[in-house]
Amino acid sequence: MTGCDWSRSRPASLVRCAFQDGVLVPVVRACFGVRTAGGESNLEGALLIVANHASHLDTPAILAALPPHIRHRTAVAAAADYFYRSRLVGSAASLGIGTFAFARHGRDGTTCATRLLADGWNVLLFPQGSRGSDPTWQAFRAGVGHLVADTGVGVLPLAVSGTRTLWPRGQRFPRLGPIDIRFGQVWRPAPDLSPCDIVSQLEAQVKELLK
Repeated sequence: MTGCDWSRSRPASLVRCAFQDGVLVPVVRACFGVRTAGGESNLEGALLIVANHASHLDTPAILAALPPHIRHRTAVAAAADYFYRSRLVGSAASLGIGTFAFARHGRDGTTCATRLLADGWNVLLFPQGSRGSDPTWQAFRAGVGHLVADTGVGVLPLAVSGTRTLWPRGQRFPRLGPIDIRFGQVWRPAPDLSPCDIVSQLEAQVKELLK
């Protein structure tokens, strides 16, 4: 199997579900009191989950906020040049968190995401591409627009608040405190929207959820 799909095998999925449900989610909820608001109660995949990005806490907090039937079928796009520099770290992240390597440039990342969505997996993507080093808003990158336009998949916008304060870039360990996750409504763009328009609308939706 390739790096895109080996961790989606049944044995790996069983290990990941056990780890997330038995360790990751309870610890995140106990330490950070993840609070959720908004959204739909009957979410169904395959969905592209799009969120702002400020901290390494974003992914575990979102996974803890998702319903189990969505979490168990969610693959997380992770920067290939950061998490997959080491084969050991990349493999551990793929197995435990469900990450797959997403290159910051080129089409390899979106190609893998397209395959996962076609196979019925949800994909969690941070279109800003980086945590950033300050609170200044980073624009969404164009790739998410092309991914949505090419697949026609439903998009679930999320807004994550509090993670930058608890674990900013450059700080070695996180502080304890609350994290808020606000769910938007599943959105499907009109067929005539360009990838650029899709990016603009998704960015506006996430910004609105952050208010």
